[in-house]
Amino acid sequence: MYMNEGTFSTGGRTFRAPARQVVKKRTHFTLIEVMIAFLITGATVAAAMGLLKTAIWSASFFSHRTAAANIANSRVERLRTMPYVDLETMEEDATPVNAEGILDADGDFVRTTVVGSEYYKTRTVTITVGGWWKMDTPRVIVSITSIVANDSIMH
Repeated sequence: MYMNEGTFSTGGRTFRAPARQVVKKRTHFTLIEVMIAFLITGATVAAAMGLLKTAIWSASFFSHRTAAANIANSRVERLRTMPYVDLETMEEDATPVNAEGILDADGDFVRTTVVGSEYYKTRTVTITVGGWWKMDTPRVIVSITSIVANDSIMH
């Protein structure tokens, strides 16, 4: 077998060896590849920012909702521990309170207490707490109803 510059012979026949292709190593990216990479990165960042905004909004909303529920629960517990005859004096309509449920003219919340009429020595008490936690957003409203019984029916 005889090889000479890309040819070889065997048994009187001469064959041409297939030409070798020289593959250059790529050391850089093309402009299209870079633009596609930026497009994918931009879309991913935009989606992540949208999710982050939603997460922050939800956390803030539920934080205010929890504060409103705590104010209402605190008020119900206070009414349950006071003398039954004094319940009617505890009614209030749209009283401004702060996040701790303390009367505050500049409070973020408004509390309403409604004491129902007496029924077999019990009364229903409904506490509604609401507030605007951000402009142009839904209002946070929590309402709790409880039955308060006169201690004399327990004896």
